[in-house]
Amino acid sequence: MIAVLPRWGSLRQRARLIREQSGTTPGRLRAQSLAIGMAGVALFAVGAGIMAEAGSTVAAIANGTVPAILGAERLHATLADADRAVANAFLTGAVEATGPQQEFQLDLASAHRQLALAADRAAGQPAELARIQAVSAELAQYTQLVATAQDYNRLGYPVGSAYLRRASALMHQSGTGILAQVDALAQLETDTLSGQDTALAITGMVLLVYAGLVIALLVMLVRTQSFVRQHFKRRRNPRLLAATALLLVLTAGSAVEVLYATESLFVAQGQAYSRLLGLWEMRSIMYDAYGNESLNLVARGDGNAFIAAFNSETSQLASATMTDTLVAEAAHGDVAFNGLLATELEDASYPTERTAALEMLVAFRQFMGVNGAVQTSLLHGDHASAALLVLGDQPGDLGAAFNSFDAAAGRAITSVQAHFAQTLALVEYSLFACAALQLLALGVAVLAYLGLKPRIDEYRS
Repeated sequence: MIAVLPRWGSLRQRARLIREQSGTTPGRLRAQSLAIGMAGVALFAVGAGIMAEAGSTVAAIANGTVPAILGAERLHATLADADRAVANAFLTGAVEATGPQQEFQLDLASAHRQLALAADRAAGQPAELARIQAVSAELAQYTQLVATAQDYNRLGYPVGSAYLRRASALMHQSGTGILAQVDALAQLETDTLSGQDTALAITGMVLLVYAGLVIALLVMLVRTQSFVRQHFKRRRNPRLLAATALLLVLTAGSAVEVLYATESLFVAQGQAYSRLLGLWEMRSIMYDAYGNESLNLVARGDGNAFIAAFNSETSQLASATMTDTLVAEAAHGDVAFNGLLATELEDASYPTERTAALEMLVAFRQFMGVNGAVQTSLLHGDHASAALLVLGDQPGDLGAAFNSFDAAAGRAITSVQAHFAQTLALVEYSLFACAALQLLALGVAVLAYLGLKPRIDEYRS
């Protein structure tokens, strides 16, 4: 028989009755049922909270932070290409070629659209907005310098090339130039990503609390089953066994989902993401190198700074003088040089990406070969032939090699970015599915209660 607690009795009376009942079989059953129920609810709350928080963080990374970082990398490449295009247009003389000029205008329009999109993403983030405004202000100044340079060039005044150099310096100036401001914007977003990674690491540590609750709940269920078997002469309680089995299913399912999400996130951020940044960097460097080649010709004998910049940039792509032998060896997996191209060839993990990386290497070999011909023409004083090689887009011209490299880089970026986005989406789905899976913890509590209730009812009068 279970004593009924006095409704209006003193707290002391109620406490005394509770102590008295706790030593009885029904009292212990009620206590065990309550403890299992509370543990089940706590397990659900902690598990669902952890998984939902982790899923939200991954969603913010996939849909906000990483697109913002890649957007900054794309903006850097677009602006570098604009500077290359205007240098090529200028190189054609007083009557600027329509193609390069159109490329310049398209790049400018694209840069303004990307800045507007970046401003929308950065709403409510003062530091990011300040950088975007700085880029916009300097881009307006750059555009004005280019317009002045083109006006003087069309009139045949040599001072036009001086304005073009000032514009290019504003674009590339270390620390305060337009591209440096864009890189600083990317760094702000990278810092945000680091904070989100830290938050995920902390969330992972909270899993220790979750594991502790699982163990505690499992111990409670085992002990309760043992107590029921001893006091009621029953070999098993089906509902308690079902509750235990459900807890094991919940634990195994959660472990699988968490391990999958952790491994996939590591692959996405530790490998695919770094390759994406590397590909965009290579693309930008190639734009800069091509632009410096053109600026060197525009300078007509006064372009040592541009030659030095060209050599520095191309050495970042490949440390060795590229030969057909090196290319052939790299195609068979033996990359015998260093640089960004070597890193990409060694790390590429998707078939389309690796094919594109090899095409980039072949195009770079052709690019450097044409550059050698350009320098030879300049040494012989044949500026016109050098300019034709730089501006041409037929096989054997610098423009054709550049276009091949750029197209291959675009395919590699598309391949890696698609896999990266898909992986993050699956991680996000897995974490939210795991959060929903925590409902089983409530099922454990309900099954335990239903398993003990008939035994408790046996003592009711």
